[in-house]
Amino acid sequence: MHLTSIVRALFRPCAPAAWVMALVACTAQAAPAPPTTAGKAESAAAQTPRAGLIRGFYEHREGGLFTACGETSRRKVHMPTAPGFMAEALANAGDKPRFLIARGNLVGQDQAEILGLDLITTDAFDCDSRLEGLLYAGRGSELLWSLEVTPSAMTFTPAPGAKAEVFPYAALVAEGQTHVAETFGVHGRLRIELRDEACSEKMTGSVFGHSVKISTAGKTFTGCAWRGLAGG
Repeated sequence: MHLTSIVRALFRPCAPAAWVMALVACTAQAAPAPPTTAGKAESAAAQTPRAGLIRGFYEHREGGLFTACGETSRRKVHMPTAPGFMAEALANAGDKPRFLIARGNLVGQDQAEILGLDLITTDAFDCDSRLEGLLYAGRGSELLWSLEVTPSAMTFTPAPGAKAEVFPYAALVAEGQTHVAETFGVHGRLRIELRDEACSEKMTGSVFGHSVKISTAGKTFTGCAWRGLAGG
C-alpha cells in the first residue's frame, strides 16, 4: 500500500482515533483474484471418461443394451467410431445376451460407450472368467491350444492335457500392422504375432477383436486372442 493512501485513510471522517483501527476499518478491501480456467479444466477432465476395458452382457435390441459386470440395470450402447466388423458382430448377436469384452467407457448411470471389440460370445465366458493379471490370451479352435500372457511370463499349452510351456515375458513390438513378441526359454523359441482384426470361431460362434499366430518348436498355431485387465 502506498504512503499517500495511508495518510488519506488516517484523515477520513470515518477514521477512529487509533490509526491502526483506521487502517483496518477504512482501507479498501483488496480486489478478488480474477477467475481462472484451471478449476473448470480440471472439472472437465474429471468428467471425461478414459477408455479402458469393459465387460458384461450385450443384447442387440432397442438399439443395443449392455449390462456391465457388477451391475443389474441395462445401459444404452453408443458406438461413436465402431469398426465395421464390430458393428456386424453386434448386429448378429441377436436378442439373447452375449458376453462382451470391449474397449470403452461406462458413461454416467445409463450409457456404455464401445470403441473397440475384444470378444463377443455365448461360449464359456462370463464375469468370473479370468482377466485379472492377464495382458492378453489366445486359443485355437481346431488344435485347441491356449496362450496366457502376464507381465511375468508367457504360458503356451499346445493341446488339452499337454504340459504347459512357460517362457520369459517379452513385450509386443509393432512391425507394420502386426505386434510381435519373441522370447527364448528352456523350451526353445516362442514367437507371437498379434493383429487387430476380426477373428471368428465357427465352433462357438464367438467373434474376437484380434487374430494370433504362434511359432514354436518348428510348428505354427493360429487362432484368436483377447486382452486382459493387466494391460490397463
